[in-house]
Amino acid sequence: MNASASVNRNVNVRKEHQPVDPVTATRPPRPVLPKPTPSKKSRGMSVTARVYGYPPAHNAGSEWMLHSMLRPLAERGHRVTVWLSHPGTIEESYEIDGVRVVPFQEGSDFATEAQSADVLLSHFENVPLVSGLARARQIPVVVICHDNFATSYHNAAGADLVVYNSEWIRRDGEIHYARYPAEFLPGRTIVVRPPVIAEDYRTEPGDHVTLVNLNPDKGGDIFWQIAAWTPEWRFLGVKGSYGPQILPPTRLPNCEVADGVPGNDMREHVYSRSRVVLMPSLYESWGRVAVEAMASGIPVIAHPTPGLVESLGDAGIFAYRDDLTAWLHALGSLKDPANADHPLSAPKDTPFGAFRVRFLDETNQPLSVQDVTLRLEPHSTGSHFSYGGQAPLTYSAKTDAGGWLTVPAGTLQAGPQEGPMQITALLRGTDLSGRIDLSVGAAASRFSLSPGGTPVTLTRAGETRYPGVEVRADSDQAIPSQKVRVTLPSCPGLAFVPEGGYQLTIMDARLATTAYTGTLQADGQTLTFEGVYLALHGKGAVSAAWVAVKALPNAPVPEDTALTFQVGDQTSPSTLIHVRA
Repeated sequence: MNASASVNRNVNVRKEHQPVDPVTATRPPRPVLPKPTPSKKSRGMSVTARVYGYPPAHNAGSEWMLHSMLRPLAERGHRVTVWLSHPGTIEESYEIDGVRVVPFQEGSDFATEAQSADVLLSHFENVPLVSGLARARQIPVVVICHDNFATSYHNAAGADLVVYNSEWIRRDGEIHYARYPAEFLPGRTIVVRPPVIAEDYRTEPGDHVTLVNLNPDKGGDIFWQIAAWTPEWRFLGVKGSYGPQILPPTRLPNCEVADGVPGNDMREHVYSRSRVVLMPSLYESWGRVAVEAMASGIPVIAHPTPGLVESLGDAGIFAYRDDLTAWLHALGSLKDPANADHPLSAPKDTPFGAFRVRFLDETNQPLSVQDVTLRLEPHSTGSHFSYGGQAPLTYSAKTDAGGWLTVPAGTLQAGPQEGPMQITALLRGTDLSGRIDLSVGAAASRFSLSPGGTPVTLTRAGETRYPGVEVRADSDQAIPSQKVRVTLPSCPGLAFVPEGGYQLTIMDARLATTAYTGTLQADGQTLTFEGVYLALHGKGAVSAAWVAVKALPNAPVPEDTALTFQVGDQTSPSTLIHVRA
């Protein structure tokens, strides 16, 4: 420790009869933090901060924490000025919530202005400079510790007040300072968890799985792997304000990347679109995004860093960042009807896992997001399934975007007979028998198909889009290469697009892609691909398949349609296609 830092040590007032240390007696006492007077006529304190960046241009959690603490000071009549040490996109002084911000481009007078401050404040790399100015003028200095790095604690040593952003950072700080002489310890310490004003973030949640900041340390690469494995979810990746941003290595039809969003716009542009927030961060000392999301009741799945464990508590869902299966299961638990308030009878003998029933209308399109009811009669049997209960079983839930209704594990057992599943289906109280196709994947089937990704939009301008399907392994048995047929809808106006030939792309869970060249039939309506390897490795594995299509100038509008994918003996509509003018 540099001896010059000792001027900031505590010096107690001594009585005359007490012995005086000849070394410390020459050091000036630590300045006392000014106490604001309650008088309404008071001029208030002058609080001056020096930091790297500041909202709204610098959109990081540490800076928003700082602002959420300085903002109330300004509201109480104190003069708060923040000087920036790095050139930003805003080049002229501005005010935000009563806090005056001086950009680097106008900040040449900082050292002079700092001398007249009542309190100096800083964090991160600016602490040594600000502490030096404070010592020279005997101005109280406040340091915010956002992490448990040794450099942060070292720079904060001797500060009049150290603000920790969490209890675990405080505890690590106490361990770090245990070997320091008393004169180098912080004068006072306090824990201020990053304040989040719930009203600033509360909104109606959306339907996306969201990651804020695609930095590798925030889990950008993990995020895209999860997206590739769960095409039934829509994913929103929001670029961060620092560090390299990882984008999906290949086209993922269920993914969207958004530019960085200022903190004061997160409610409108991020949380209102989010159904689940993921935080597979390597390091989080607190995790402000998690708390902001919880203001709207948005579930958060997080890697158990000490900060996220403290901020989320028992409201969090935790999965280790290097355990992809755990993330997939955690995400699935937020969609699994087994967690809904619809208890189901346990079967006899050996139960099957969850199975899915698909609802299609008379035009072979999925009944998306509809309230439906399944009714299974006692001892009814179907293709490889049997219900072993003694009373009718009903199950009511909402279909997903692809028209699928998932029936929880343990509802059905292995059945001896072949034939169509004996299920009565109701939609809003109307019997759907005779006009609904209940396509139930047999237990013996090695894979199943479903629409992959979010709907795509085609216009008569002729842009290319990539509708496709999700392929899911239902067995641990090896799946041989398959013949794939892709057919355009019967309505005119769509065409396949050759991209180095008419191609079918298969993407595995690791985002690796393989292209297969197919044959277009003479009528231009069907593509055929031979020897297609589905890239499925074990039960539960998922891959995606898609082709390129466009709308022709004569395409009927508006129209909602889909391609038909036949993979082996399995058939499914593709991603929903919106045809617009």
